[in-house]
Amino acid sequence: MNSTAERLSAAATALVDVLATGHATVTEQRDLVVAGQARDQALACLTLAHRYLFAGLGPTARLSARDMLRHPILGLGEALQHRTGTSLAGPSPTDLAVRPPQHPTARAWVAAAAALDAAAVEIARARPDKPQWAWLWTGLAPTTADDTPPAGSPVIAWGLAADVAALTTGLVAADRDLAEAFGRAGEQFTSARQALTDDTLTDLSVTAGLALQLAESGPLPRDYHLPLAAVGSAPLVLTSAADLLPAIARTLDLIQNGPALTGPQQRALTAAVAVTALTLGDACTGPARHVVRDLAATATGYAAVWASSDLCAIEAGDWSAVRQLRAVSGFVHATLHGQHPDGVALDAGEAARAAARLPALLRAVTGNLRAGITDDVFLIHDRYGSEPTWRPLSGHPGQHRYRQAADQLDQAADEAADQLRPLLQPRRTTQPPGLPPARDLLRGAGHQILDRPAHPALPPIPGRPAPRRPPAR
Repeated sequence: MNSTAERLSAAATALVDVLATGHATVTEQRDLVVAGQARDQALACLTLAHRYLFAGLGPTARLSARDMLRHPILGLGEALQHRTGTSLAGPSPTDLAVRPPQHPTARAWVAAAAALDAAAVEIARARPDKPQWAWLWTGLAPTTADDTPPAGSPVIAWGLAADVAALTTGLVAADRDLAEAFGRAGEQFTSARQALTDDTLTDLSVTAGLALQLAESGPLPRDYHLPLAAVGSAPLVLTSAADLLPAIARTLDLIQNGPALTGPQQRALTAAVAVTALTLGDACTGPARHVVRDLAATATGYAAVWASSDLCAIEAGDWSAVRQLRAVSGFVHATLHGQHPDGVALDAGEAARAAARLPALLRAVTGNLRAGITDDVFLIHDRYGSEPTWRPLSGHPGQHRYRQAADQLDQAADEAADQLRPLLQPRRTTQPPGLPPARDLLRGAGHQILDRPAHPALPPIPGRPAPRRPPAR
């Protein structure tokens, strides 16, 4: 089990087993307690996952019934938060490992909770450290003007929304059946039964169904994975080939949204691009290999300009982009030489798609340089006046050397981008993953299909347009 989608699929499979087996024959008190405890854990994991996925869309407190219908994604989050637990104190994880529950329904509950716990931790760790990145990282942001997908897997957030909503509908159906079992078990389970039959069950059922309908109104990925995101300035940790594009996209964000790079940072970053291009080129086949190697040679020449530079920067800049790209090149080198501890492999197609993102990095580097010159970040030691002194580069003839190097790098990046552009087309999965998506496993397993609301638009973030779902094809 390698991807977030597969973890949610495993949870859905276990929930389907819970619904299929039922609680009618669960008579052992310990099994009922284990089922209630695992159910509370599953609810907490779904609440946490939704909070990390969609907290950037707006507040989810005190929504009216009309608001919840108009904005079912936010309504789902509030309905999950209002749902209470059974508060049953069951055995510890060690006790469960030593003495698993006897009834298959209780065992299925434990499996569902364990899979959801792993997925929720993965989702929580994948959230970016800047709120404005959350939309880009999860694929919620609208596509760009040239119709290229945002950073990360396209529509990955909608796939997550559909699966979380489907799992919630499965939990709602299981709650009803578990409440009946608590009612038959005796007075010691009265409070647990009341918690499961609370009025919020109806709200959760309706909003989960609406959220599922909204998420399924457009194309959804069958498989997706959330990489371990960076905290602060730490680089994103790459664990599989699926992390390559998000890591390169994070490098691009760091360059474009960060401060002006100093001379040593300009040199180190372009050198890292060259090393990354060469390592990816070794994995590429056909014309892409030669294009990527030529791009690496041009980046090396640009880095050489900074090797003999006498500029001084008045700002400290930021090394985060350099560290992130070095993590990318280190991951690629390890996979190609069989040194990755997990034995991860990298095929030619994945390498070529990652290499096709490198020209955008070089354009961002030169853009950062031009902005630094305009903002008088760089000073040059002027030795030709009567009194040698430091002067802003923007008013010195020496700026032409750096602008010319930037123009040459831009030209090479544009040429490489034109030749590699076909590789940027979204990859279509022809073979389904090992496990069907959670939303497919739970279809018809307890949740009712509702008509879409009249106004299913998500509330926009201030200064950002609301995401629009492309029509299904």
